[in-house]
Amino acid sequence: MAAAPLVVSDAAAKDMDIAPAPAPAPAPAPAPDMEKQPSPLADFPRATMVNPTPLGISAFAVSTFVLGFYQGQFGGLTIPNVFVPVAFFYGGIASFLAGQFEFYIGNTFGAVVLNAFGGFWFSLACVYIPSFNILAAYAADLQQGYYAIAIYLTSWLIFVTIIVAALLSTRRWSLVGMFSCIWLNFLLSIIAFYKDPLTHHNVLKAAGSFSILAAIFGLANTVEELVTHENSLFTIPHQL
Repeated sequence: MAAAPLVVSDAAAKDMDIAPAPAPAPAPAPAPDMEKQPSPLADFPRATMVNPTPLGISAFAVSTFVLGFYQGQFGGLTIPNVFVPVAFFYGGIASFLAGQFEFYIGNTFGAVVLNAFGGFWFSLACVYIPSFNILAAYAADLQQGYYAIAIYLTSWLIFVTIIVAALLSTRRWSLVGMFSCIWLNFLLSIIAFYKDPLTHHNVLKAAGSFSILAAIFGLANTVEELVTHENSLFTIPHQL
């Protein structure tokens, strides 16, 4: 039979002049679990991606609204000096920036449309900037200049036709209405410039009217996108 270990108390060990047993060493602290440690930035609010579509659509709508008044010469407007900065900075830059964010959130349709029309407003503004000498280049042959603008608008008419065809299945009627009015604006403008815009002023006036109507549809879509449960007492259905 194995002998039981001899256990001597500290008091007895002192009487027997025996050194007491050393105290057990403290257990090592457990290593911190790095995966379960909270991040020092966990309490900071994280950035969320906003919806860039209202910015792009509103830029298009406002620029189209101003363009419509100049096209139809409503109120006697003929000098485009106010239209150019609106088209360049709001229609061009704002629409282009919104299109970049559409790329980021993965909206191919929005990215293509907003970037394309950002380029449209940039290019249209450049036509009226004197330092580009675009209109001055046709001073000796105005008919050729009119024809060049008609060709330019024809390319955009084809592009808008594709957009309208792509939108029909979405039932987003405010967008369908906006681009349908732009399509009619381009068609009437092409007819006027293929002939002579000076003698077909009524055709351009009709084109300008469709521009203003397109702007109204665009602003309606902007309200539709901006008015949400988080910031409004009412919402507008996306089928409008």
